[in-house]
Amino acid sequence: MQIKNSTKLLLKYDVYARLLKDYLSLDEFNNLSPLTISSRRLTIVSFMNYLGDNGVASIYNCNQKNVTNYLISICNLASSTISGRTFILRHFFNYLYNASYIMYSGNEFYHFIHLMKLDG
Repeated sequence: MQIKNSTKLLLKYDVYARLLKDYLSLDEFNNLSPLTISSRRLTIVSFMNYLGDNGVASIYNCNQKNVTNYLISICNLASSTISGRTFILRHFFNYLYNASYIMYSGNEFYHFIHLMKLDG
């Protein structure tokens, strides 16, 4: 018998709970596989926990440096994992921008990250 690992990353900061729920409830996610939704949830919860751990009390206070520092903090992960998380974060930030939570889109941020990689 094979035992599945059912460990789930828990959101440590209630201030982000509603935003996480709203994001994961988007209609465009209705036809995605449970594994894809789980991957999105893991990435967003990891990011939200990082923000909370670093004193960012609201998504309204999140800036590009917070996101860049988060990506630096996960640099020990496989490059495919980092690419996947970057893709998910870009989508998440497009959602935040369109919902007027933040002042820059995920596409603008992705461009910034790409330029940073070229310089670094």
